[in-house]
Amino acid sequence: MMMKRYRKRGALLALMLALTFLTAGCSGGGETGEAAAVTLPPVAGGFTAPADDSSLTDDGTVSLYLPTTDHQRLIARQEDVSLVRGDRNVKPIISALFAAEANETSAALGGQAELVLSGVQPIEVSGGICTVNLSASVLALEYDERYSVLLALASTLAESTDIRYINLLVADRALPFDMSRNLPAGSVNARPGEELPALWEQMAAKGTPLGGDPAVTPLTSTATLYFPLADGSGFVAEARNLSFAGQTPAQLTEGLLSALSSGAQIAGGTAAMPDLTACLIEEPIVSDRANGTRMVTLRFADDFPETLSALGVDFSCLIACVNWTVTTFIPQVGSVRILLGSVPLYAVSDGPFGLTTFEDGMTLRSNFRDGLRDRAGICLLHGERLTAVSRYPAPALSRDPAHLLALMMREPTERERKAGLTQPLPSGLDESDVLAVGLDRGTLLVNLSARFADAVRGMDETAQRMCCYAMADTLCELMGVSRVRFFWDGVTVDSLGTNFCWSGEFLLNSSIMENSQG
Repeated sequence: MMMKRYRKRGALLALMLALTFLTAGCSGGGETGEAAAVTLPPVAGGFTAPADDSSLTDDGTVSLYLPTTDHQRLIARQEDVSLVRGDRNVKPIISALFAAEANETSAALGGQAELVLSGVQPIEVSGGICTVNLSASVLALEYDERYSVLLALASTLAESTDIRYINLLVADRALPFDMSRNLPAGSVNARPGEELPALWEQMAAKGTPLGGDPAVTPLTSTATLYFPLADGSGFVAEARNLSFAGQTPAQLTEGLLSALSSGAQIAGGTAAMPDLTACLIEEPIVSDRANGTRMVTLRFADDFPETLSALGVDFSCLIACVNWTVTTFIPQVGSVRILLGSVPLYAVSDGPFGLTTFEDGMTLRSNFRDGLRDRAGICLLHGERLTAVSRYPAPALSRDPAHLLALMMREPTERERKAGLTQPLPSGLDESDVLAVGLDRGTLLVNLSARFADAVRGMDETAQRMCCYAMADTLCELMGVSRVRFFWDGVTVDSLGTNFCWSGEFLLNSSIMENSQG
């Protein structure tokens, strides 16, 4: 009897709480029908506002692909790696791969040569392509061993990230894969389970035969091309399978320029491209330098900048794209010399790089490192619905939850305005208004500033609802979670001046999304 009374009292209490919740005006998303049933924020609590992002970091199991002890193929070894939720975690995964020691089933990658990431920005990610800069120790490896390193990187990253192609550089220069120093590895994708000797034989067969002429040895390879963004803010990468009539560096340069001229086929938000080969007034010249590197010289017509301007292409971004495309693919090319008519290009003063000077008129890959961009997906408003669009921040920010929210605070681009898109979050805010993002029991916790709360109070109920779900859907998609809880300067609130309820958890709400744009 006592147990029955407790059950009755518990049921009555639950009913009273439910009635209180319904009459308090906490409507969550305000949707109707079945969609509303799964997006109403429940009243359960027990969460604390995050003070920092430390809860997003935890150990995860990653498959590292290493050579078998007989070096016949790659096998996966499971290792615990410290990972950040939502991030690609490319650097910790690569570091774990390079640090993995030999055991009874697998050999250490690189054998006796220590593989070390090198440079100010040793890992570059854009468009699902990762370019890795290594120290000179990799040069001690035989050509087939270098190729195994590439394959191991590609297979490892494809397993745990959205990376699909790998490029390998040493001191910002592509590695050669034959004695002539002409054969590029290109952009390599994952080939797990296949025999390493067979893969190497396929690669080696592409090179110029001993005593042969590279100018008459055709080549088919995957190359990473870089294209300027239409808004002039930087450039993005795209992998493409290309065919070259010959393998001399000059022929490879011509083929790359021709491919760039056709414009991007996959990467979004890019500018229309001119015919770069038609803008040249002489064929590319490739010269060997005293330090063992190569330099490509490109002589464009003196009105080349005006030609680009008429197409809406930022000159400095275009020069960056040419440099990065050439240095990523053609072995040993460390610089690109640009001439406008007979005058060498010694500096650029506009675009995303500001004033940038080129010593001896040679552009280097490092001159343009800050221009690389990667796609970030966010939600904007299109009438009464949300739509997913692409923005292109620096790669380090493309998967940062605070930065994605900041992107939604910005005014729409000209292209977005023409498509009828508007921002869902209040203007006048920035990343500093996202105090912290955390994770607890599968729920993403977002702590926003008091200034953010004041800005939301100036919105009507419908606008607040769209603001809420724009943040929730963007963050759920990024972080791989299904629910979000909001705090305002460390506390939860039921209302910010309207009947829309901000307390509780908000679920990913696909019912208010339309087809993505951009």
